[in-house]
This record gives sequence, C-alpha cells and structure tokens, in this order.
Amino acid sequence: MDSFSSPIPIKHVFKISEKELKTKFETENQIISEATEINDIPGIECRICLLKETDKNGEGKQIFNAFLEFLVIKNCMAIATYFHIEIKSAKFFLYGGGFYTTEENSWGEKICAYGDLYDPEKKFIVNGEFVIEMKGIACVTSATVFKPFNTGNCLSENLWKDDDERDFTIVVGNEKKLKTEINIHKCVLSVRSPVFQRMFKNDMKEKREGKVQVIDFNSDTVKYAVAFCYEQDIFKENLKWQQLIDLHQFADKYDIQDLKQRTELFLVPAISFETVCEIMNAAIMLNSQKLQDFCFQFLLISMKEEIPIKNKEILDKNVERKLMAKVSTFEY
Repeated sequence: MDSFSSPIPIKHVFKISEKELKTKFETENQIISEATEINDIPGIECRICLLKETDKNGEGKQIFNAFLEFLVIKNCMAIATYFHIEIKSAKFFLYGGGFYTTEENSWGEKICAYGDLYDPEKKFIVNGEFVIEMKGIACVTSATVFKPFNTGNCLSENLWKDDDERDFTIVVGNEKKLKTEINIHKCVLSVRSPVFQRMFKNDMKEKREGKVQVIDFNSDTVKYAVAFCYEQDIFKENLKWQQLIDLHQFADKYDIQDLKQRTELFLVPAISFETVCEIMNAAIMLNSQKLQDFCFQFLLISMKEEIPIKNKEILDKNVERKLMAKVSTFEY
C-alpha cells in the first residue's frame, strides 16, 4: 500500500462545435483536446481523444470512441486511474480505468455509432456543441510495483517442481463437502508461516498425522497461497478482488505477512466507482487501516465531485456518517 500515493482528483472537459467536429472528421479520424495539468502530479497532463474508426465486430460500420490519454509519463512511473466519462446532454456515461505507463498511456471505449453522434434525438450534440466531461481519481506508483518474482533456478522453483518429496498435506473441506488435498513441503510451510512453524515444533495432532484440515477457505484460495509460498507469480492470473480478499484472510490467519502485503497492493487497482463500497467494507473486516484510508479518500473525492458510486446502500454506516460529516469541508 505504501507504494501508492493517496488518491488524487483529475478532471477534464472537452467542448467542440458540431461544425468543427464534422469538418475535422472529414479529413482525419482523430480529434484531440488541449491537455490539462494534473494537480499534485508534476509534469503529467491528460487529454481526451475522440476517434472515428471502423467497428471490427459490427459489419464494417463507423463508430465513435472516446479515449483518456496521459502525457509525459516517466519511465519509472505508473498511474492507476479510475474515471467517469459523461455526456450530460445525452444522459450517457461510462466508467473506465487502467494502469498507465510509457507503454500504455490511453484507455478508450465506444460511445455510439458514428451516425448517431449527429442524430438530434440522441442529444449528443445540443445547440451546435458537443461536450464530454471526465472526472476521476488517480494515484501514482512505480512502474515496477507489480513486477513478478524472478525465481529462475532458485531453490523455491526447484521445490515447486518436486512433487515426490512433499511431506505434508492440507486437506480443504469437511465431511459434507468434497475434499481437496494439497501437498506441500513442511519446510516451506514452516519458513513462510509462523503459525505452521509452531504447529510443527510442538507435538500437535497435525504434526503427528502429517496433515491439517482447512474448512474456512476454498481450495482455490489455499492453492494460490501454497503457490505463493513457493514464490510463484499467482497475481499474473488476474485474480478478482473477492479472491484477493480471501487470500488476505488466509494470510492473516496463518501470519504470512508478505502475502498480506501483496494482496493489499493488488487490491488498489481493483478499487473503482463500482467496487469501492464493497472493498471498503472488506477492508474493515480485514482490519486493514491502509486500505480503509485509501477507500475513504477515494469516496470523499467521489462525493465532492459528484461522481456516481455504485452500491452506496451497502456501505458501512459508520463510514457513511464520517463521510457525510467531512465532505462539506473537504478540500484537496
């Protein structure tokens, strides 16, 4: 979590006349707005790109897209963004977001069929003007923050490939459910988890039987946690935020600190206007203060900028009260 800056508000409005829009699209397929500097991220600017292109999945029809683009991203920098694009006259909006680097510095989405852009009934253009507005949140981190483990020919990689010498079994499930057995080297589990280390040092039932039963986590969670103990890059699987929460709970129960830290780190890009309420509630359950602070700041900015948030009704009531008390005086 320390690898990310606090949430930073971003905003950009692009206005263009219908006449200019038509004229430019007659000779080119892209129209770019002037760039706007982002406060608190020195040297970084954003702009909106309007694009006319052929829909590859739509029988060759022309479509109209909008892209958010970041400029002057340094080689060592990455920007995680979450934004809400709106065309108020047409009552059109969409959520977007991405992880921006020097290699990938734009994100876009289809707005409508190109012909619909000029349809008076669609109201994308009103009083001869097209207006598109972007409001969002950004946070800065290092471009290498999600760099995977480089195991190469190290001991953990060799042990991972060695199935024959695994001398301990994690049994996932109970009598009423189909059980899954996951074999692991006792030495690996002991080194990564102080909880298991104590289990193996003392004359406990699990040590004598060579197995432990886990009934409060599903088999996928345990398999990912075991793979992590061998320094496998489990996060390349693009785990859903719910899976990250389960992994964090497993890591907390068995005191695997580096797994807790990594799951918190990967939860940050999973936060969006659609998931923040659920992740805030989960952060409270996990007792993750850093994640709670990030979500709280994210929610404050969203409320201040009047960005629609999904599932507000499920947000923890104490958090909701704190937000309502602070939003009117909140400045950034």
